[in-house]
Amino acid sequence: MGPLFTRRNNLLLTLAFIWVLATIAFVIRWYFFPEFGRQLFLISYIFSLIYLPLFFYALQWINHLMNKVMPYETWGMKRFIIQNLLFIGFGIVMMKFLNLQLKLPVYNHLVNDNTQMLMSDKIYKAFTYYSYGALVSILNLAFYARYLFRNWQSTLIEKTRLQVQAARLEQEKTTVQYENLKNQLNPHFLFNSFTSLNSLITKDPFLAQRFLQQLSKVYRHILQSGSNALVSLQEEITFVNNYIALQTTRFQQGLEVMIIIPEQYLQRSIVPVTLQVLVENAIKHNIIDAEQPLIIKINVEESIYLVIENNIQMKTNVEYSNKQGLNNLKNLYAYYSHQPVVINTADNIFSVKIPLL
Repeated sequence: MGPLFTRRNNLLLTLAFIWVLATIAFVIRWYFFPEFGRQLFLISYIFSLIYLPLFFYALQWINHLMNKVMPYETWGMKRFIIQNLLFIGFGIVMMKFLNLQLKLPVYNHLVNDNTQMLMSDKIYKAFTYYSYGALVSILNLAFYARYLFRNWQSTLIEKTRLQVQAARLEQEKTTVQYENLKNQLNPHFLFNSFTSLNSLITKDPFLAQRFLQQLSKVYRHILQSGSNALVSLQEEITFVNNYIALQTTRFQQGLEVMIIIPEQYLQRSIVPVTLQVLVENAIKHNIIDAEQPLIIKINVEESIYLVIENNIQMKTNVEYSNKQGLNNLKNLYAYYSHQPVVINTADNIFSVKIPLL
């Protein structure tokens, strides 16, 4: 089923098409114009089965030669016009050759008076030449249409290839962003966690032990979910509860987190560590104090969004903020959902809406 098989099939189809047309013309002349001599028609028909394919392939060879000498890419419509003139010239030469054949002595007994009169008629000659000119012009147009189709086809294939490549690169990009998103918190998160653990060891060893257990759960989850593109909302809430417990141990009464998620949404999916990133973002940018608690609420809105909001009490300085966490989340969710990540600040409340997947 390779190129050789395809070319052979195309050759057979072309020959079959030409021979069918020649046969139709022969039948029409045989039954409707017998006065011009059926014996001449039969010989002309047999001869046409040979010269018509040769005529067609001669035109095809001219087209192939012109592809090298005057390609459409650089010559455009000029090539089409010049090639059409060459086709018409070749058709006239072919007609002259056929007319000369009929004048040979061997055909004298086949050319009756009616045929002789018709062949000498100027209108008939003009019509014959016009017909051949129209035929070769149509063939030239067909060659040009084939070029346009193949050019469009190759452009479409290339466009599709580039789209697939772009999609693959975008997926790789989002994967890298996701890994960066998970990893960018680790140094600071570990630093803060160990600082809190160090202070608890001397003050409350039992609480320090519980803090360490919660810390191990958090990192166990990060390691286990590292190979998953998406996790269930229920699994993510279980994870973030351990993370919140860590932060509550650290900030005590200064941090309040309320998670109100109806049960029917717990099997929906989100990107792993999304809630950790957003809770950490709120903790990182806001003052947390027992007299001025940071209140974080997590709920579902309009059945399509997971909403994380907190009251605004901004720190004057955030040491390790690179302002990329939320942008990375936007890019990640743009890959998975048509619904955008919505970030809003109103009435002293900062909120982030994450599409449920």
